Amino acid sequence: MFQRVKTILLLIQSTLCEEYNVDEKIIFATMYVESGYNFNANNPLCTGIMEINKGYAQYFCDTLNISNITSPENNIRCGVY
Repeated sequence: MFQRVKTILLLIQSTLCEEYNVDEKIIFATMYVESGYNFNANNPLCTGIMEINKGYAQYFCDTLNISNITSPENNIRCGVY
């Protein structure tokens, strides 16, 4: 299971990093520091593996044309953006 999650994370991350021209190492470091790679990280202000501030949820949904910031792919997309 862990290997499957890791593979999915790498695929999502490398695709998004390439799309937004961001170094993957920065994103891996951010995910580690913000959530310890926990997809379900949540606190009163932030959510997801990238710990995206909930106050910016609407901005990200509108700007990136996504429906929410909680799915792993969308959360990483917000963090890479």
